[in-house]
Amino acid sequence: MEEILFFLLQIVIEIAIEGIAYLLTSKSIAKRQSPNGTGVGATAVYAITGGMLGGVSALVYSHVLLPQMWMRIANLLITPILFGGLATCLPRFGTSTNTRQFWNAYFFAVFFAATRLMFAAS
Repeated sequence: MEEILFFLLQIVIEIAIEGIAYLLTSKSIAKRQSPNGTGVGATAVYAITGGMLGGVSALVYSHVLLPQMWMRIANLLITPILFGGLATCLPRFGTSTNTRQFWNAYFFAVFFAATRLMFAAS
C-alpha cells in the first residue's frame, strides 16, 4: 500500500514540476511559432527544453521517491499522457491547436521524465 501511495505522490510531483516548467517555457515558444506552420520545430524545442530542465532538476534534487525500477518506468509511461491531457485543458498559448498542445506537452514530459530516470540517483 505504501508503494502505491509513493507512486501516486511521485506522479503528482512530476506533473506539478513539469507543469510549472511547461507554462514558463510555453509562452516564449508560442510567441515564436508560425501560425500556419506544422509545429514540428516547436515540438522539437519542447522536447529539448524538457530534457534540459529534467537534467537541471536531476542535478538540483538527485534522489528519486520511487524505490523500484518498475515504478519509475510506469511513471515514465503514465505521467506524459496525463500531462498532455492536462495541457489540452489549460488555456491555449499562442496559436496551438489542442492536438499540437497535447503533443508539445507530451514530448516535453517524456524527455523531462526520461532524463530524470537516467540521471537521478536511486
